[in-house]
Amino acid sequence: MNPVGRKSLYQLSAAGAKQSAGSIHGRHLWEMVNVVVRLERNERCVDPLYLDMLRGVREGKPTAEHEDLLKSRVYDSLLKQRDSLRAAGKDRELAALDAQLLKFAQLHCPTIVGLCDVRYGIGAERLVQAAHRSKQQLYVAQSKDLRSVGGTQLPLPARLQARLRRAKDSMLRYSQGKLPLLPGTWYVITDNSAFAPELGIAKGSQLRLDRIVLHPREPAAPPTSDGVVFLKEFPILIMHYPQSRLVRPLSGMPDIYTIPITPFSVSADVPLSILFGRKMTHAMAKQLDEANQRLAESFQYAKTLCIKCKQRQKPKRARLCLECKAESEGATGPTWTIHRTQFPLRPANSHTAHTIQGQTFRDGCSVDLHSQSTPANYAYVLLSRVTKREDLLILREFDWRSLHRKPNKELVLEDKRLHKLATATRVRFAALFKTHCSAYPPGLPQVPQFTYRLPLLTSCFCVTFCVIQGSRGHALGNQTTR
Repeated sequence: MNPVGRKSLYQLSAAGAKQSAGSIHGRHLWEMVNVVVRLERNERCVDPLYLDMLRGVREGKPTAEHEDLLKSRVYDSLLKQRDSLRAAGKDRELAALDAQLLKFAQLHCPTIVGLCDVRYGIGAERLVQAAHRSKQQLYVAQSKDLRSVGGTQLPLPARLQARLRRAKDSMLRYSQGKLPLLPGTWYVITDNSAFAPELGIAKGSQLRLDRIVLHPREPAAPPTSDGVVFLKEFPILIMHYPQSRLVRPLSGMPDIYTIPITPFSVSADVPLSILFGRKMTHAMAKQLDEANQRLAESFQYAKTLCIKCKQRQKPKRARLCLECKAESEGATGPTWTIHRTQFPLRPANSHTAHTIQGQTFRDGCSVDLHSQSTPANYAYVLLSRVTKREDLLILREFDWRSLHRKPNKELVLEDKRLHKLATATRVRFAALFKTHCSAYPPGLPQVPQFTYRLPLLTSCFCVTFCVIQGSRGHALGNQTTR
C-alpha cells in the first residue's frame, strides 16, 4: 500500500507537488544501498492454489481459474454452496462449511475494508451482534465536543453535537463520536500521546476490555430496543495489556497487565459545512460569531501578533488572526476548532488495508474489496493476510477488473534495479556463503538464500543489510527497511 500522506521512496516525482529537499535526500540515501537479498519463499501461505492466485493478482494478471477461486469465497456463493450440500445430503461437507461461516461471525476474525468510516460502521455493528449472541450489555461512550475559540471553550448545540458524532472519525484524529464498549473485546489504541511510553503502549497496540466501572453520577438509563445503553458520563475502563512493561502494578490494580484507561482530549479544525449540513461562507460564519453573546463576552486576544501578517492581534492560543485564518482556509470554507474528549480506542474487529500490512490472520478474516480510489495492489494486500482459501470470506461482489490493474511503472523499474543488486550481492558473497554454509541448518542449498517471498509492494522493498564479520563471513544482523 502507498504510505499514508507521503509518496514512496521509489517514486521520483509526485503528481501536483514539487520535489522537497527531504524526498531528494531520502532517495539519495536509498540508492546508496548496494547489498540486497531477495526474500523469495512464502512462509505465510500453505495453499498452493491460493498462492498461485496471489501471484497472479500481485502482477495484475489473474487467470480465469484465479477469479473462479475468489468467486467461490464470496458470501453469496458460500450460501448457495451450503444449500446445494444440504439438498445433496452431504452432511460432512455441510458441517465443515457451517463451521467456516460461524468462525467468520466471531470477533477474533476481523473485517478488513478500504475506508475508515466503513471500518467504524462495521466494527460497531459487529459488537452489537456479539452482545446479542452472548446476552451481554453493550455500552456506548459518547464524545463530549466543545468549540475552542478566543481562549474559551463553548458547548455545541445538541443538533450540531449529534451531527458531529456521526461525522468521520478521521476529522478528529480518529477519535470516535460513539465508541461501543463490550467486556471481553479487544480494542486498538488510536493516539500515541494518550499513554506514557514506559507502559509500552503506542498507537496500534491492542488491549482487551475486562471491566467497565460506571461513573457514580451515571443515571440508570434503560437499554434501547437492541440492548444498547448510551452513557451520559465517562466510565473508567479496566483493560488487559499482555505486553505491559510495568515493573509493579498500578495503584489499585491486581497485576502489571491491568491498566485503567480514562478519556483523552484531541483538537482539530472541522469545516462548518460538515456541522451545518450546507455550504457556509466566511460572512455567514462571522454573523454566527457576532450573534453569540457569550462568545463576544469571553473572547480573548493574545498579546502577540499574528505570525502571518504580523499586524493584527490573534485570538488567545491561536497562531493566526481571524482574517489570515479565513484566507488560509481557502476553498475548504470556514472552520471551527473542535475540542473532543473521548477514549483513545477503536474496536479491533475491523481494520483498513493500511493498518494490517505485515499481519497474518491465522484464524481467518473477511474482506471488502468493493472500494473506490484504491491503489493497484489494494486487493493483494487484503487477500494475502490469510494462509489458505478456507480462511477468507469476501463480503460482497466487487469490480473484478480491479484485479487486472498493473503495478506502478516506477515500482517495476525499481524492482528491476533491486533485482540487479540482488544478483550482484549473490555473486559478491558467494564464496563466503559456500565456505561457511555449515553455519546454516541442514537441508538448505549450498548458497544459502534468505528465502521468503514478498509481494511487489508499492510502499517498500525488502532490503537486507548484511554485516559480514571478518573471515567468519556470516550475517550478524538483518534489518528490513521501508
